[in-house]
Order: sequence, then C-alpha cells, then structure tokens
Amino acid sequence: MENFKRINIWNSQIIVDNFSFEKNQEIRDFIKNTKFIEEMLEKINSQIYIILWWDWTMLRAINSTAEDKIPYLWINFWTKWFLLNDKNYLWWDSFVSKKYPLLDINVKTEKLEFFDRAFNEAQIKAGWGTMIDLDLKIWENSNINLRGDWLLIVTPAWSTWYNLSASWPILPHDSNTFIATPLLVFEPKWVRPVVFPNNMDVKIIKNNERKPKMSVYADSKEIIADYEWEAEIIIKKSSQEVELLIAKSYEKSWNNKIYSEQWFNIS
Repeated sequence: MENFKRINIWNSQIIVDNFSFEKNQEIRDFIKNTKFIEEMLEKINSQIYIILWWDWTMLRAINSTAEDKIPYLWINFWTKWFLLNDKNYLWWDSFVSKKYPLLDINVKTEKLEFFDRAFNEAQIKAGWGTMIDLDLKIWENSNINLRGDWLLIVTPAWSTWYNLSASWPILPHDSNTFIATPLLVFEPKWVRPVVFPNNMDVKIIKNNERKPKMSVYADSKEIIADYEWEAEIIIKKSSQEVELLIAKSYEKSWNNKIYSEQWFNIS
C-alpha cells in the first residue's frame, strides 16, 4: 500500500496514511500506547487490521487487503465520520462483528479488461461538458437507456453519501439490496433510483454514437478515465465481504447513524 505506514503489533497490523501519521500527534501517541493496544487485542483474540484516521484510509486499506479476510477495527481520530468507531469507547470495551458486502466492478473495452472492488459504490461519470449514454440492465428483459452525468451503484454501507445528497433512499446496513442511482439525468425525465436484490448483476453498456468520454471509479479510485469508445461494465456482489469490529457500548450510536441521517433517532 503506497503512502501508508504499517506497524506490526502482536499478530496484527496498524495501518495509517503517512500524511496523518506525520501531522497528527494524537495518532502517534495512540500508536506508542502499546500496553492499551495489546490489552485490546487480547480481548479481541484474533488477527485484525487497526485502521486509524478517516474514511479514505479505510477504503484504501479495504481495497488492498480485503482478500486477506481479516477483520478491521476502524478508529476515528478526526471529525464525525460515518462508519468509524469513536476512539473514546475503546478503552474498556468488548467488540461485536458486523459484515458488509463488497462490489466487484469489471470494465471491458475493445482491447483491455479492468477489475476492482468497492466498499461504498461504483461511479460511472461523464467527461467535462458532456453526457454519457448508457444502457442499464439489472434483470432479464429490463433495459433503461440513460443520458446524463452520473450513475452510481451503491451498497447499503454508503447509501447515505451521494445517494442521500440526491434525496434518494437510505438502506439499512443489513439490507440484502443495492441501489442504482442516476444523477443529473437529461432523459428519461421520469427516471428514479432502482433498489434491487444483491444477487442480481448490473450490466451497463456505454453507447458510442457521440463518442462521449466516460470514467469509472471504485470508491473514488480511478479504474478507467475519459474513455471515448464502447465499453461494457458488469457490477455484482463480490464473493468477498468486509468484517468490521464495533465497540459494544458504541453499537447503539453506530446503528443510530442510519436513522439520524433520516431525521430521527433510536431512543
């Protein structure tokens, strides 16, 4: 993993990006507190990745290490982020496990094939000043032609991000569904997000009549950029999944984030 510091402790690893490590004294102090970390690992009693700082660090760590099938303990050292443990709950706590699906993203062009995984979403975006022309197929005999700026395929974990900003549905984290959400669509005017079972594949064909440029991202990581020719994109639930460890006393707050994004709280 480029631009990351990996620190071995017991049978586990602490992962933090180099910039955060160099700039944030609180992170360096946390890493120096080996007694606490060892006590925490003893309670967990399994090999884990401890991810420090913020969302970007976690997403890059998942992208690089998901195939290791090792649980993640994700600890927030910055402002409020969505799926991070509050570090103040870790000092005396036990942990519960929650599992989240990943997306497999396969992009086929005339000559090359690209593959990546996403924890949050796949993004298909138009080039600057253009619109993409896509055929979207989710189940047999269904076909939606979209002309617009953006198409997202979103997991439950991240239905609160761009999807929420477009005023579209938020999924419970344990939902067995994904969402296909078009943004800034020119036609058809009636188009709405599609919520579909996560055992279905999404097939997207880039049409090429006007040679619009298209870029594809996995969790904002570029897979292919400004591609002008025809392409096929297959997005489906991955055989891999992500296991996150949640401080038990923080679990209620963690679950409540889904509801607080929709303007009410669990009492």
